[in-house]
Amino acid sequence: MMEWDIAGKTITMVHDNAANMNLASALSDNWKLLGCSSHTLQLAVNHSLEKSKVTDFISHASRLVAHFYHSVVATQALCKQQERIGLPLKKLTL
Repeated sequence: MMEWDIAGKTITMVHDNAANMNLASALSDNWKLLGCSSHTLQLAVNHSLEKSKVTDFISHASRLVAHFYHSVVATQALCKQQERIGLPLKKLTL
């Protein structure tokens, strides 16, 4: 704080929840501790995705779209099926 000339000018330290940042902020009596809410939200979302089937679904969908992207035969077959059942012609998009 002294090196950056911010002693007495700051009241809160916003940080991720890493142990080193918790320790650094705890060493100062001048700062209130405040974990970064966007970082905490990102951790929660990532954790929930890891624990659900969403990531598996995204992975399977990505491989399916990649197959149609790289295969002219598959793309033509998709177009024919769309025409056959009266759907507008659309390409798969990831």
